[in-house]
Amino acid sequence: MKKEKNDKLDKLLSSLKNDFNIKKASDIVEEEKIRTGIYALDYVLSGGLSQCDGGHRLEFFGAESTGKTTFALHIIKKYQELGKVCVFIDAENSYDKEWAEICGVDNDNILIINPKSLEEAGNLYVKLIPESD
Repeated sequence: MKKEKNDKLDKLLSSLKNDFNIKKASDIVEEEKIRTGIYALDYVLSGGLSQCDGGHRLEFFGAESTGKTTFALHIIKKYQELGKVCVFIDAENSYDKEWAEICGVDNDNILIINPKSLEEAGNLYVKLIPESD
């Protein structure tokens, strides 16, 4: 009886896999996470930021002088340590290469883009981050 249920489940999964990202719980692999260094944020993110393949977009917004750029630089440093390519879309013209270096960012391996508008920044997101399969 159990084999019959498994066969039915496998048939259902194979018919739905092409259209939806459906898998059995036993197929889920725990991926390593990048710790942000902020305990509460790591807790909310179930251990940190994902390291999965493909592009990521991390967007920070909030009031002036709240540490958005410094936090972004910290995350960029962590991704660069993993050999990832990083792009900083600087809508506020806040990138300071000396401060980035102090935060551990490799300035030779980061692309800084200063869009003319937020619409241009949105278009850049779409072009820079590849679609995942």
